[in-house]
Amino acid sequence: MKIILLCVCVVLVCKLDGQDMPLIHANSGSVDVEEDGIFLKGIWNLSPAVRPDVYGIMRSNKTKRVTFFTDMDSISFMVSASSVYDFIILLNERDSCYTRIMIIDPLPVRSDAEMPETIAFELGEDNFIHLPVSVNGSQPLDFI
Repeated sequence: MKIILLCVCVVLVCKLDGQDMPLIHANSGSVDVEEDGIFLKGIWNLSPAVRPDVYGIMRSNKTKRVTFFTDMDSISFMVSASSVYDFIILLNERDSCYTRIMIIDPLPVRSDAEMPETIAFELGEDNFIHLPVSVNGSQPLDFI
């Protein structure tokens, strides 16, 4: 029974691995991207060394159309929050640039309770603002 289950798993993995990714061609390493009608010229640079090179889309409640334009070809996806979109850009007919489009979460906003966004200063007797500062462990400096 274990052997049969193992064989089924191997066949499924091989079948999924054999699926072809979409492929587009490029002669230039610079790629234009359009996100929901906003055209971003030359925003993406191809890098065959990074596998996959991830293009992140900010999370949204709606599906977004994302199109990659090379100097030779283009590819478009309707990107939703729960999916990942993989494709290959063949650079100069020899370098495969594995690219992934996925939704990324924005960085968390820091709470004011953690650390106030203020700069400590003193009002001097001369009615000027003084900033006591120490640089690399030096004696305190007084910036006016």
